[in-house]
Amino acid sequence: MRRSSHAREMEHVEARVRAALARKDESLASAQQQIAALSAQLRNTEAVLAQQQAELHTL
Repeated sequence: MRRSSHAREMEHVEARVRAALARKDESLASAQQQIAALSAQLRNTEAVLAQQQAELHTL
């Protein structure tokens, strides 16, 4: 009977580990999406600044 209790406990631990890994994966995916969005925003801002610099040089 002790083995059965241990097996249940191990299944519980495994389920908790799998849930933690799933949360980590979700957090990582979210962070990657944020990085991609911020990179696109940065590229756009750099393009606007470059255009404004070019316009200032033509004055």
